[in-house]
Amino acid sequence: MLGATDFWLDTLQMDEQQKWLVNPSYSPEHGSFSAGAAMSQQIVFDLLNNTLAAARILGDTQNQDRIEPVLAKLDRGIRIGSWGQLQEWRQDLDDKASKHRHVSQLYALYPGTQISPLSTPELAAAARTSLNARGDEGTGWSKAWKINFWARLLDGNRAHKLLAEQLTHSTLSNLWDNHPPFQIDGNFGATAGIAEMLLQSHNNEIHLLPALPDAWPQGSISGLKARANVQVDLSWEDQQLRLAYLTSAQDQQLNIRCANCSTHINLTDPLNNRVEIRPYQGGFSFMAKGGETYRLLPDNKLLQEHTSG
Repeated sequence: MLGATDFWLDTLQMDEQQKWLVNPSYSPEHGSFSAGAAMSQQIVFDLLNNTLAAARILGDTQNQDRIEPVLAKLDRGIRIGSWGQLQEWRQDLDDKASKHRHVSQLYALYPGTQISPLSTPELAAAARTSLNARGDEGTGWSKAWKINFWARLLDGNRAHKLLAEQLTHSTLSNLWDNHPPFQIDGNFGATAGIAEMLLQSHNNEIHLLPALPDAWPQGSISGLKARANVQVDLSWEDQQLRLAYLTSAQDQQLNIRCANCSTHINLTDPLNNRVEIRPYQGGFSFMAKGGETYRLLPDNKLLQEHTSG
């Protein structure tokens, strides 16, 4: 990370607006060379931001001092264009009729974290506009990326539509992605998209069942790993969380978001003791101890037990 950061600190160019740009840059497979294409800027922002975070954790003040002023003046590559789209280039050049399989300007939505319907709704709406304009067609890897985009936009039904189309039209009988002769991006991307529909953990929170589609009214999954090294097991019924187990590898505060989680949930430690929780927007937070597994019963499950008992 530091080596790549060193490269960009030496390579970025300042424009007339006193913004650092990638120049030349290129929006993958969809445009001539330009300065400050959205994906280039978004990737460099992620790199510098993550390297700065690591430097702060490590107490590396020398590299903090090098990165902070550049990051403060870096063009982030996120602009809303004339027809409400998220711009692919620094200039407002997007063709509303284009059905190109790449939607590279949405890197900040996924796998980046600069755009979220929860924290940046206007930008999320622009991302949605771009996705709708491009349509759902494309190669298997393109559909896989769109599964993740729609999951990040919390639209489980649209993500499921793309997943079904990928399996139907872009997958061979041996389950290989069929971009001739084979392109593993589609396989990795689709499974990543399924995980993203069931668990998201960017922006310092763990979001349980964020994009559950109507086609999956009940189910379970185990062994998902959230950011900050937290293992999550989930089961759900009637489109709602039924039970969750959370295991943190270290002592830390966990912020939990889910549709039917509130301060009335039941959270217990391995000895079945109630754990103190605090209100958190869209859910609750608590202090987890490293290595301990916590059992979560949400509101609807408590209500069912109370009614039946």
